[in-house]
Amino acid sequence: MINYNTRKSRFVKILENNTGKAPTGTLKFASNKKNIILNSQVETDKSIYLVAHTSTFSATCSRCNTKTNKVKDKKVVYPLIASYNDKEVILKLTKKRFKCSNCNATFVEPTPDVGYKKQVANDIDNLIINRLKNRETYSAIAKSFKLSISHVIRLFDNCEEVFVRYTPVKNILIDELRLISNRKTFQAVVVDADTGIIMDILPTRNQKDIYQYLVDKFSIGNLETVTTDLWAPYRNAVTKFNQLTNKDVKIIADKFHFIRQVMWDLDAIRIDEYEKLKETNKDAKLVKHCARIFRKRQANLTTSAKERLDKVFELSRNMHTAYIFKEQYLKLVQTAESKEEYSKNIKEWFAILNNTEIKAFKRTVGSNARWHEEIGNSFDYPYSNGYLEGLNQKLKLSKNKAFGYRNTKRTIKLMKVQNGRREIRLKSS
Repeated sequence: MINYNTRKSRFVKILENNTGKAPTGTLKFASNKKNIILNSQVETDKSIYLVAHTSTFSATCSRCNTKTNKVKDKKVVYPLIASYNDKEVILKLTKKRFKCSNCNATFVEPTPDVGYKKQVANDIDNLIINRLKNRETYSAIAKSFKLSISHVIRLFDNCEEVFVRYTPVKNILIDELRLISNRKTFQAVVVDADTGIIMDILPTRNQKDIYQYLVDKFSIGNLETVTTDLWAPYRNAVTKFNQLTNKDVKIIADKFHFIRQVMWDLDAIRIDEYEKLKETNKDAKLVKHCARIFRKRQANLTTSAKERLDKVFELSRNMHTAYIFKEQYLKLVQTAESKEEYSKNIKEWFAILNNTEIKAFKRTVGSNARWHEEIGNSFDYPYSNGYLEGLNQKLKLSKNKAFGYRNTKRTIKLMKVQNGRREIRLKSS
């Protein structure tokens, strides 16, 4: 980290070592700086040092807005004004201090393109913000510009999110994520299903907070569908929202989550069969280690994988039956083109399952009974949480890269900017 005082002392030392030397050239990017005249320029391996003074003859008093040309004395500042060929550009600028003829206040003329009471140019600030959008870390950016990490964080905190209109949004995705590692609560992530923009990251995923969020943001609007996993508070919040607003927002169960129920049931069967066989059969380890190929579709199995499964099926008839039911279920999910077709096929699948000796797939049966309407909607609408699940993975990678976060508010804003296509801008100083 190099702060203002370090820049100043280093500048003085460099100029002393280069006294009497001719300027190394005219600074191209300083030619458009209004009212600044370049006197000399020194370039080292890591930095470019400029000596300049202002050419103004008058200024406006910040207290009474009176224009004056009475110069009291001069002041020297050392702002960081640019980054050029990976070198920091430091300016030694001699400015005038004016005295107001009306109110006798003393004030210093502003540094062009540098904010009030700041020592870093606006161009540098914009570069930092753009690099934050590109998923760079605070420390990497601070090191690059030779600034403190706290400066980068303060700059980011001073940014505001560009307003997003909720009224045109018709379809949203909701899922949860744990951003703050040392807290047990999950945060609910809300994404516009059509644009992929993160609308908001809520502090919790409680039914009360989800409901209040829907009321605040979508009571007036065109919301049509909400896609979620099989988390009951999401469904309850949307149902309560529909009752309050007399809307008919459809709830869509994400396909990945209800298909996963079948895979969990399949694993439960495999584990039970292994427990039965491990004491009496020396080949029981074949059942234990076939989890991966047991979950694969039959069409995707290699010849060797099919041979391994055949040996497993010889050991356990129940596993063979369960595998057949799994294949039938995945096929009916893949081929169903509407809610009605899925409902008809799943009833037939349940009927056949109930007539078999194997008592399995209890989780799948229960989920389909409780979420039948929402699962059926997934066949009538083209939305799923696939994009959001991928987005959550990016958020987790960002969290791991930073070794966790402590500030929830700042973390949520950073995640929305770096991964959720949200725009930010610096507040006017």
